[in-house]
Order: sequence, then C-alpha cells, then structure tokens
Amino acid sequence: IYAAVYGLVSKPFLMISTALELALRQSYYHAVSTNDERGQHKVMSTWVLSALVASVICLGIVTFSADELTRLLLGEKFKSGASLMPWIALGYCLFALSSPLERRAYARKRTGSVLRIQAGGAAASVLAGMVGTYFYGILGAAWAVPVYFGCQLALAACLTRKSSRFVLYSEKDSAHK
Repeated sequence: IYAAVYGLVSKPFLMISTALELALRQSYYHAVSTNDERGQHKVMSTWVLSALVASVICLGIVTFSADELTRLLLGEKFKSGASLMPWIALGYCLFALSSPLERRAYARKRTGSVLRIQAGGAAASVLAGMVGTYFYGILGAAWAVPVYFGCQLALAACLTRKSSRFVLYSEKDSAHK
C-alpha cells in the first residue's frame, strides 16, 4: 500500500520539478556564467516561486481529494492509503523547493555542497523512516517524508547561501588582483 501511494503521490511533484528545471536551468546557468547577479536573482526567484505555487496547488488537490484519488487510481484495496497521501505530498512540496537550490550549487561548481545536501537528505530519510516506522508503522513512514525532505531543504538553503557568498567573494577578490 505504502509503495503504491508513495509512487502515485510523488509523480506530479517530480514532473513539476523536472519541467521547471528544463524551462529555467539554462537561463540561470547563463546568468551565473556572465556574472549577471540581477538575472540570477530573477530566474532563481521565478524558479522557487513557481515550484512553491505549483506544489502547493498539487498538495491541496492531494489533501482534499485523497479518498477519491485513492479509489479512482489505486482501487478499493488501497483506500487505507488515503491517509498517507497528504504527508507524502507535503514532503514532496519541500523537495520541489530544494531542487532549484541544488542547481544553484551546481551552477557555481560547488558539487561538494550537492553531495552534502544529498547525503544529509539520505541520512535523514533513513533515520526518520526507521524511527517513524518503528513507533507508528506505515503512518510513521509517511510522517517521515516531510521530515527528511525538510532536512534536505534546510541543508540546501544553508549550504547554497554559504557557497554563493564564498563564490561571489572569491570572484570579486580575484578581479581586484
């Protein structure tokens, strides 16, 4: 039940993230490569805001239509999975917001930051998943999704902000030499 519900709920959010990345990544990379700080801010703001709006709409649909979606797309045998859907959807909202921040690190050639973001998210996933499942079963596993994607988003926000300052400082410092 969990795997079927997780797979169903995650797909729209993954499609949103992928579509936004395909639409905006090259514009953002171009702005970074030309040191266009205004362009970088504009594209990144558009990317994050678009991910937020699309994900919140999707979260609302999943939350308020969980019973209908489960019955229609998975069948009666999976109706107990409807209670898991909002939690998984909330987690994927957070995931959709972390994706553009990871691309910020890629654009600045800070792949070590990307590794730390992904590793931190994976570690949080294992820990939250184990604890949630042990104490609360299948519902605890669903509760773990926003926990670990929230950790990943927080780590992405922290590391990309820090790496952006470092890279911008280094570029300005090297230009003066």
